[in-house]
Amino acid sequence: MFTRSGKILVALALAFSLGAHWSLLQVVAWVNMTVSYAQDASIGEALEKTFDGKHACKLCKLVDEGKQKEQQQSKTVQKHKLELIGSTASEWLSVPMAYHTEFAETFPWRSFSEPPTPPPPRAA
Repeated sequence: MFTRSGKILVALALAFSLGAHWSLLQVVAWVNMTVSYAQDASIGEALEKTFDGKHACKLCKLVDEGKQKEQQQSKTVQKHKLELIGSTASEWLSVPMAYHTEFAETFPWRSFSEPPTPPPPRAA
């Protein structure tokens, strides 16, 4: 039971982090607008008024403002550059000198540009 509810919570957290809550609120606003406009006119006219963009309700305006604020916040967050502890990639990718000196005498280091040694001939 806990794993199922945990999966649901993770899915909801992911959906909210991607902005799905604005889409859900927008759908609620559209349904509410369609129902309220359909009381005075036909369903076709109600749908036209709902989606024409000229008759936005308070919830539609709230969703637009929220989306704009999130976009502004994401733009400011993206301006910051993440820097790692080391300043260059060679510091992260190089092998420590202790490794080189410890195994240099025991391991036959070869260059990658040298061709491999041919195998010994087979016995007949």
